[in-house]
Amino acid sequence: MIFNVTKADLPPLPPSDIDSIVTATDGSSISPPPYNPSSPTISNPIPATNCLDISRCKNITGSWRIDTSLRVPSLNDANAMDERGNLNLLGRFGDINAEVELVGDASSSRAVLRATATRGSITFKLISPRRQTAKIECASRSGSITVFLPPSFRGPITIGGVTRSLIFSPGIQSKLMTFSERDDQSSHFLGDYPQGGIGADEKWEGDELSLTTGFGKIRLCYLGETIEPPKKSKRRFGR
Repeated sequence: MIFNVTKADLPPLPPSDIDSIVTATDGSSISPPPYNPSSPTISNPIPATNCLDISRCKNITGSWRIDTSLRVPSLNDANAMDERGNLNLLGRFGDINAEVELVGDASSSRAVLRATATRGSITFKLISPRRQTAKIECASRSGSITVFLPPSFRGPITIGGVTRSLIFSPGIQSKLMTFSERDDQSSHFLGDYPQGGIGADEKWEGDELSLTTGFGKIRLCYLGETIEPPKKSKRRFGR
C-alpha cells in the first residue's frame, strides 16, 4: 500500500532534545471544549462514499462522508476493501486538511482512514455522530499533525517519530493513560481502559490512532477545542 509509512520511509532524524509530553508549553493557548450533547455533523450534507483514494501533488482540502457498508464494484472482496481502507489521502507536495464524517453506528464495521503528507502538514477532523469506530493513520515526513477526535473515541494511541512538541488538549489529557515514552515512540490509551486490560494476543477492534512525524508538532484535541497561536509580546525592543 502506498499509505504504509514506516520508519524506513522517513528521512534520517537528528537526536531529539525534547521528548517529554507537554501541554501547551510552547506558549499556545488551548481552550477546553464546549461539550454539546448533540453530535456534530458536516454542515453541508454530501453523498457518502467508500474506499476513496485521492493522491495529489498539491494541497488536499475537503469534507467527506464515509459509509463502510457501500460496496465498491472493483473491490467486492471484503479482504481487498480492508487492505485498501475506506479513505486514503496522499499529498505529495502539499498540506492535507480533511473533515471526515462516519455515517455508520456502533454496530458497523470499523472504518480505516489514512492521511499521508510527504512534504506538508496534516489537519484531520473526525466526526462520528452515531459512534462508529475508526482506525486512523496520519503520517508526515516534515510537517505538523493536528487531529480532532469525537468524544466517543476510545482506544490505543501510538505516536512515532521525532517531534519538537507534543500537545494534548485539557480534554484529551484528562482521559489519557500513558504506557510508555521512548525517544522515537510513545504509547497511550484514550478513554476508559478495559478492566481486564488488553492481552498481547487479543485483536483490538475498537478505535485506534497512529501518528508519525519527522520533525513537526503533534496536536491532539477533541472536537470543539481550539488551539490558538501564541500571543505576540507587546513589549518593545530595549524596554
